[in-house]
Amino acid sequence: MKKIIFTLSLLASFLFINGQNIEKTELNIEDLEYLQKNINKGWSSKEPDEALINSTKNNLITYQFEIVYNDTVVYRGNIDKPSFGQITMGIYRTKVQFCLEYDVFDAETKLELAENKKMKLITTESGNKYYYTDMYELFEMNYKKGLIVNDALSEKIHFKFYKLTEK
Repeated sequence: MKKIIFTLSLLASFLFINGQNIEKTELNIEDLEYLQKNINKGWSSKEPDEALINSTKNNLITYQFEIVYNDTVVYRGNIDKPSFGQITMGIYRTKVQFCLEYDVFDAETKLELAENKKMKLITTESGNKYYYTDMYELFEMNYKKGLIVNDALSEKIHFKFYKLTEK
């Protein structure tokens, strides 16, 4: 009897957890501006900072980026969430790292990536090739032009930004 109750409770909890709906929404300009902000709250600061409070509220939202080549997602990654240590030292969520398979691109795109100063071509011991970058700047704020989104690696490779929220 105990085994049956235990099994049913496990099944019910599994269905409850996996029954939650996740909504994927493309980011608008306000969301991107929020992500590019450098939120810095020092130890000696006494007053609450609205940006700091909002950053902890938004910790329940997962921000993602996708790298799309010829209408196919070739990479999906998360944009960092703030932690307490990052809040006291400053949150820099504008830089990401990623690795792209060499063989999925055509010759023209490979040439464009090779000319890109931020991308490095690496070869593993098994002979597989990858384009790699350790600190790609997704967006920055230019005070004359406003938010600049660095959303293209080449003519055929673009970034898309999303937030995942629970329904």
